[in-house]
Amino acid sequence: MNKLTPQQDQRFENKLGTIFVTNHQKELAKQHLADELKQAEDPMEDIPYFAIGNRELAQKKPAGTHATCPKCGKKHKIKYGTGKDGTESTSLGFVDCKGKSYLVVINGKEL
Repeated sequence: MNKLTPQQDQRFENKLGTIFVTNHQKELAKQHLADELKQAEDPMEDIPYFAIGNRELAQKKPAGTHATCPKCGKKHKIKYGTGKDGTESTSLGFVDCKGKSYLVVINGKEL
């Protein structure tokens, strides 16, 4: 749960303190404001991301037609996206498992 700084809290109280019927409503509004301010500070906070260096990627083995699934450990067929012209792109490859897709290939290298 995010909290307002003392200065933010005081400004909030001064500007909005009289429009709320109950203290509970005021606290809910403060929490909402604190969450919005935190999200504005770091909009990527709740978004999962993956990073790999060029050297690390270069050491990986070339991808075949199937890859080991990070979810179940079994081999699944690799699926690639297509470019605007309809040709298959090997930039990113995924396997599907139990209704979800998992990234397993970057630039033709198996992760």
